[in-house]
Amino acid sequence: MGSMNATLKISGAIRVSGDLKYDSISVAGSMSIHGSVEAKEIVVSGSIDVDGSITCTLLKVSGSADVGGSIKGDTVSVAGSLSVKENIDAHSIKVSGSITVTTLRCREFELSGSISCDEVRADSIIIHRKSKVRGKLIGKNIRIGRESEVEKVIGKNVVIEKGAEVEYVEADTVKVEGNAEVDYLKYISGADIDPRADVTHVERIDRLSIDLE
Repeated sequence: MGSMNATLKISGAIRVSGDLKYDSISVAGSMSIHGSVEAKEIVVSGSIDVDGSITCTLLKVSGSADVGGSIKGDTVSVAGSLSVKENIDAHSIKVSGSITVTTLRCREFELSGSISCDEVRADSIIIHRKSKVRGKLIGKNIRIGRESEVEKVIGKNVVIEKGAEVEYVEADTVKVEGNAEVDYLKYISGADIDPRADVTHVERIDRLSIDLE
């Protein structure tokens, strides 16, 4: 990231024009940045509005963050709300609040809240109980928690727990537990469907519509 200043702490309200580079940024108040941000650590318990993009090692949002560009980092943790106009690329992303993004790419994604997106691509995707996904989940191992609501799932190994509702599932192997609801289910190798599940359409296919590699 090049040479950086040490630490920036905001407890009031501030507007900044131009790009920022810091080791650590802490926002407990309100911050508006007309530019991009680079930092090792960004912690937002207040609110931050960034016109450009964010590059960081760690981003923690327990307040609200609005990003006009994209986010690139290692770890992203959202307990508040995060809105990103473009994409997020990270290693690990955990959301217990709400997030809006175009495309999200990572190794590990966990949701205990809500997400609105075009698509999430990850090796491992865990949607916890009563979470809501508006958009497409694409991954190798995907688990949809109890009573969650998901639009579309494409994965190698997919588990849909009790009471979950999924509009479309496409998988190599899929397990659908009791009282789960699936409108369309397409599978390659195997489909383990509990007799108490409500699956409207089932179809065996030769290949997935998306390359997972």
